[in-house]
Amino acid sequence: MTSHVTFLHPELSFSGPTQRILSTASVLIEAGVRVSLLARRGSRHAAAEATGIEVHLFDLQPPRLSRPFLGLRLTEKLAELGPDLVHISDTAIAPACTRAIRRLGMPYVLSAPRPVGEPVPFAPELLRGVLVPSKSFEERLINGARLPREKLHYIPNSPGLFEAGEAQGQEDLGTARQLLSTEGDTPVIGCAGHFDEGHAHDWFLDAVRLLVRQGKNWRFLLIGEGSDEGRLRRKIRKAKLGSNVIVGVPPTRTARRTLAALDVHVGCRIDTGPGWLTAQTMRLGIPNVVAAVGEAFALVEDQRTGILVQPGDPGQLADSIAGLIANPARARALGKAGAEHNNEHAPREAFEQAVLGLHRVLASQEKA
Repeated sequence: MTSHVTFLHPELSFSGPTQRILSTASVLIEAGVRVSLLARRGSRHAAAEATGIEVHLFDLQPPRLSRPFLGLRLTEKLAELGPDLVHISDTAIAPACTRAIRRLGMPYVLSAPRPVGEPVPFAPELLRGVLVPSKSFEERLINGARLPREKLHYIPNSPGLFEAGEAQGQEDLGTARQLLSTEGDTPVIGCAGHFDEGHAHDWFLDAVRLLVRQGKNWRFLLIGEGSDEGRLRRKIRKAKLGSNVIVGVPPTRTARRTLAALDVHVGCRIDTGPGWLTAQTMRLGIPNVVAAVGEAFALVEDQRTGILVQPGDPGQLADSIAGLIANPARARALGKAGAEHNNEHAPREAFEQAVLGLHRVLASQEKA
């Protein structure tokens, strides 16, 4: 087993890739591995520390004028930490990270949380593996990113019952609904994810506008943060939806309760398919309406374990949400079937075994 792994991650924000990294790190820490992490501060900083990760604040995507110094600073920091394996969490930060790793001659693995259409630089003599959450990414990673096929390791998204830093025990879901300022039996519909170009929050918000026009005075949540948050909030104000829509990130200890309080979750990722956060809501038994792209076709059997909707069609999305709210028995059945299918598709035990097995193999290769 590797003894010290350093993760390089863009930002500790509330997102599927962050939750996957924290979950991977927790598996390693439980096995006795020292885990350190370099990343910008974000809303999941406390969650990372609660997991047992040594967090070092470091900007791997600095402003343009500071970029010439990134390579030297990163090289010095990695030399100081001295890990026996580096884990780059995202192809977006691969160029600068790979240069620093090559200078130090450190073995590393690379995570590809989304398909990539252009070449990703890598050090063939040091790259030990490329971790991929979905088989649907393979064609673009091989032909677009030019990553070696033989290095790809498929480890699907598999959230645990409790994520890093979340409160454990018998939570009162009524408390979570109070946190959402929801009274009585008002339906709560949400989507969770990082607000960037791969998250179709405009599609979700356009569906909300249609539902509100139909007199559906429900509570809608955009659970996340990111570079597009400012524009999203302006759109909500312009559409005069402020009394219906909440945008934000729940505290780490109540994140699971917030997701579990949803009546319907909408999987809005269109660059990757459902992702880690959608998988978590499915495992909580929440009925899901999911953008019909990527991994969605493997994770969702339409109308049985969830509902597939073409992204960009807010009318179809609004109708699917309204149909589930109008038929609670069907919504419950859909949520139950989704949870069963998701757990069968990607058992948590298999995720943990894959992470530990990979690190055992890598450790034996370095000793050989």
